[in-house]
Amino acid sequence: MNTIFDEFHEAQKFGSGALLSQTLIPISPPSQPTRLREFYESSNPHDIDLDIRYALYPAKSGFPLLKQEGNAWIDIYKAFWKSVGAVLAIEDGTIAVDVGWLHVYDAWKEMTTALVRGYTNASFRNWTIPCLYVAGKFLRLYAIMADKTAKGRPDSDSEFQDDIIDTSGRNSKLEDAARVINGIFKLCISDRSVLEELSGPTEAKKAKAEKNLTQAWHLCHRNATKNRELILTYLIPCHLLTTHTLPTSSLLRPFPRLRALFDPLAKCIRRGDLTGFEAALAAGEDEFVKRRIYLTLERGRDVALRNLFRKVFIAGGFEESAPGNSAGTTRNRRTRIPVQEFVAAIGMSNESGPGEKMENDEVECLLANLIYKVCE
Repeated sequence: MNTIFDEFHEAQKFGSGALLSQTLIPISPPSQPTRLREFYESSNPHDIDLDIRYALYPAKSGFPLLKQEGNAWIDIYKAFWKSVGAVLAIEDGTIAVDVGWLHVYDAWKEMTTALVRGYTNASFRNWTIPCLYVAGKFLRLYAIMADKTAKGRPDSDSEFQDDIIDTSGRNSKLEDAARVINGIFKLCISDRSVLEELSGPTEAKKAKAEKNLTQAWHLCHRNATKNRELILTYLIPCHLLTTHTLPTSSLLRPFPRLRALFDPLAKCIRRGDLTGFEAALAAGEDEFVKRRIYLTLERGRDVALRNLFRKVFIAGGFEESAPGNSAGTTRNRRTRIPVQEFVAAIGMSNESGPGEKMENDEVECLLANLIYKVCE
């Protein structure tokens, strides 16, 4: 039993979902052919609860596991111990194969259910999700074996089945497993809080979305390309909204689809190219709407406008200090810029289309809005 729980503690220490899921694999590895048998024979039905508790909380270890979470893992490993015993009973020939696989399936289903409860009631952390994959994988395999061996079992009322077609129960365990696995999928996709936070109106929700997405990005395995792409799909608009930062070309390089969507937008925002921004937004509109990020990306127009106006400020150059200044002649950035210069910049960017020109009042309104957003 110590070997499995040594790996459990190691996985908890480093947050390794892969290592944690290995402790729930009901097959002994080639390097430890007696691993499961030793685990099962190290306890008995009367003492298993206490033995697992002692193994989970080794003396004087100071192991940081919350009580509710620890109780959930005790239930999981107790059910795992029962399923290992059922598998060994078939290997030892102490139980009929058809009945044995039914016992294995029922015990493994109990373990899977306990694991799902850990996520719904004990708030298991997201890095432990590989355990759900292992549970679902072997639940399906055991369901197939249970149904396969049950078909060869004589039926007590078979003499009445010549005149009727009865398909009920033919794959009953596999159908039952499908319902459990479907519940696992629902558990994984039910938390849509990040999307709700990203589209929410308050700054607190936006900050929370950014925090959750950033944490997911850092915890995601580097080879999980699809998952990393999904995270970036929402993290990029979130950063644009909260910190006005844009993705670099090196960040988007491993993700061709995201690069095609976000790179044109990012380049136009950096240049302050309002017309190019509108064109890039329109080109990817269908995909942005489908992914529910269109409205968030539309806010990037303000960032592009800010960059355009910043260029006007920089192009304004310097002004000389007033004559007679005791400090001597110094050059300071011009702080008073005529509105007409901003009007000209927008005209050059051609935001309103050929032949159209924004009025001074409209540009003053844009400037006031940008100043307000910086000061709020």
